[in-house]
Amino acid sequence: MLRPLAKALPLLFTFFAVVQAPAAVAQSEKELQKLERSLVSKREQQQQNSTRLKQLNKQLSEAEKNLERVETQMLRVFDLAEKDASAENVKAATDTAVLYNRANDRVQTLVSERDQLKAVEAKLAVELPVLDQQYRSMMANYRSGAKTTVKKSSASKASKAMVSGQWPYLNEGSQEQIQWASSRLAGLVGQKALGNQGKAPLKKVELVAKESFGKVEMDYLGDKLYTVKVKVKAGHQLFELFNKEHWHSIPKEDDGELYRFVFDVNSLSQPKLFVFKEALIEE
Repeated sequence: MLRPLAKALPLLFTFFAVVQAPAAVAQSEKELQKLERSLVSKREQQQQNSTRLKQLNKQLSEAEKNLERVETQMLRVFDLAEKDASAENVKAATDTAVLYNRANDRVQTLVSERDQLKAVEAKLAVELPVLDQQYRSMMANYRSGAKTTVKKSSASKASKAMVSGQWPYLNEGSQEQIQWASSRLAGLVGQKALGNQGKAPLKKVELVAKESFGKVEMDYLGDKLYTVKVKVKAGHQLFELFNKEHWHSIPKEDDGELYRFVFDVNSLSQPKLFVFKEALIEE
């Protein structure tokens, strides 16, 4: 009686492993989504923190100038009250002292808030790379697990192959890069037209180029890629995007030409910005 049971045990273990594998993959997917939400949340917090810090620095500069002005006025009024302690001069000295205290309190409040935000900024600078590494590792494990339980479709294989290419740069690109970029964008645009781009990982993405076109909002295509087409000015300039600075030198001959910007947020702690002339993929 034991021998048939012994033969059946490996089959039972195999059955339970097959049944439980999809559940394990589903659990991994939930954990992956939770970690991704955390990354997005912290990235948005970092952006808000950076924006507020810029505002605070401006406000603090103005507050310090005002404090200096009030202090100069107070010293002058105090000096006058010492020489002539009339009721009018004493009142003026008292009033300027009140103004000085208010101005000083304003500076101290702003300094305190700035220091708190700097501490948050430093904390996020440490946490984000760690979370991103965890996300990459979990994503690799998830894909590995999914491969053992789900048969890859030809469309999925094609999509994976499409992701492995390289974008052109500025007004140069190999034939392979140009063909890949053109096909990649066409595929994403087609999927978006069908409503298959999925949920955008970031609510709003704005590209800032103060020396060129100002500020523009990028469009989400899918596969964690954002894009925008805009006319640029020639020269070495700064492009700011989600607290990251990207320096590029637009060729002189491309002044006023239409350029495409592609923002890749597959790594939320290390997003990438690709810049190239739109005419490259339209030819």
